[in-house]
Amino acid sequence: MTWFRGTIWACMLITGSVWNTTKAQGTPNDSNDSDISRNTIILDYEKLDSIIRDLQAKVAILEEAQAKAFNGDYNNLSNQPNLFDGDYRSLTGVPTLATVATSGSYTDLSNQLTQKDIVEAAYSLNKARLWDANLSNANLSNAYLRNAALADANLSNANFSNADLRWANLSKAALYNTNFSGAILVQADLTGARFGPTDFSNANLRWANLSNTSLSAVWLEGADLTNANLTGVKWRGAYVKNCSGCYCVDANNDNYCD
Repeated sequence: MTWFRGTIWACMLITGSVWNTTKAQGTPNDSNDSDISRNTIILDYEKLDSIIRDLQAKVAILEEAQAKAFNGDYNNLSNQPNLFDGDYRSLTGVPTLATVATSGSYTDLSNQLTQKDIVEAAYSLNKARLWDANLSNANLSNAYLRNAALADANLSNANFSNADLRWANLSKAALYNTNFSGAILVQADLTGARFGPTDFSNANLRWANLSNTSLSAVWLEGADLTNANLTGVKWRGAYVKNCSGCYCVDANNDNYCD
C-alpha cells in the first residue's frame, strides 16, 4: 500500500494541503493546536486501505474482462461451430453417386447401348457403314438396309427376315444361323461369305454375287437366284426345293445338292 499512500501524499502537497503526521497520531498538548486543526487532514489508514483494496479488486475485474473481451478476430472465439469448408467430400449424409456422375464418361454407364441396340433402333440403315460390326443376335427383320456396308461383319444368329438388302455388301460376313427368309438381296455382294446353316428360304437373290462360296447347309427353298453369279459355288448339302436358278446335281431327288 506504500506506493498508494505516497501517491495520495504527493497529490495533497500539490493542492496545498498540509499533513501533520504527529497530529494524525494524536500528539497531546500542542500549543499550536488551534492553528494546526485548521490546516491538518487526519487520515484513517484502515479505511483508506479498504478503499484501495476495493479499487484493486475492481481493477482486477476490469483487467480480466478486458482480457476476455472479443478483439474482432473470429479465430479467437471459443465454441466455434464446424463450418462447411466447401469440399463436397467433407459433407456427411451425402448420397452414393455412380462413377459416371463425376466422370461424365459414357464408358462408366451401366447397361450401355450396344452397336446391335443402336442398329435395331434405327429407322433406316440405308448406306449404313457397318464394316466388322458385331450384330450377332440382332433383330433386323423388315429393316431397310439398301447399300449397307456389312463386309466382314458378324451377323451370326441375326434375323434379317423380310429385310431390304438390295446392293448390300455382305462379303466375307459371318452368316452362321442367320435368317434371311423372305429378304430382298437383289445384286447383293455375298462373295466369300461364311454360311451354315443359313436360311434363304423365299429370298430374292436375283443378280446377287455368290461366287466362290460354299452353300453347304444353306436353306434355299423357294429362293430366286436368277442371274446370280454362282461361279465356283460349292453346292453339296444345300437344300434347293423349288429354288429358281439353283443348278446343282440332285441324283436322288431329295432336294439336297450332291
